[in-house]
Amino acid sequence: MKENKIKNLLDNEGNKVLNYLRKILRNNEDAEDIMQETFIALYRRLDIIKAEAVEAYLYRTAYHKALNYIRKRKNYSKFDHNLKSIENIAQNEKPPKNMDVIDALAELSPKYSTLIELKYYQNKSYKEIAEIMDLTISAVDSSLIRAKKKLKKIILKKRRGKNPSVSL
Repeated sequence: MKENKIKNLLDNEGNKVLNYLRKILRNNEDAEDIMQETFIALYRRLDIIKAEAVEAYLYRTAYHKALNYIRKRKNYSKFDHNLKSIENIAQNEKPPKNMDVIDALAELSPKYSTLIELKYYQNKSYKEIAEIMDLTISAVDSSLIRAKKKLKKIILKKRRGKNPSVSL
């Protein structure tokens, strides 16, 4: 019975979780490894998680495991936010229309790029994002505002570098 629940979750949410992890980690192999760890953790705790909280638990676990992996990797070498371009992510997703946005997302911190991913690509509500990232709803709101400002600043800087007279 537990195996069937996990299989259904993997079938229904597996690609979304994997794409989510690819955006945080910017490396396909790392994302696959962390996804496995996430589903193993879920499997171990499935009996004590309320049915309505399983999806939030899944994303929150994926988020925390990814950040822990990044922290661990930083101890061995500097984490380069440009390891993989976001354009190589997820064949199933609609990529941003503008290459400037793709490049700018790759330069954001994992926290900010995750917020934008959850809100605008996964269409999660503020409440769902708050549960996933273990934040308050007001923290999600203010962090999203900051993330969008940083994204705009990065895009403007890149466009000015290409054409000094361009502005948004």
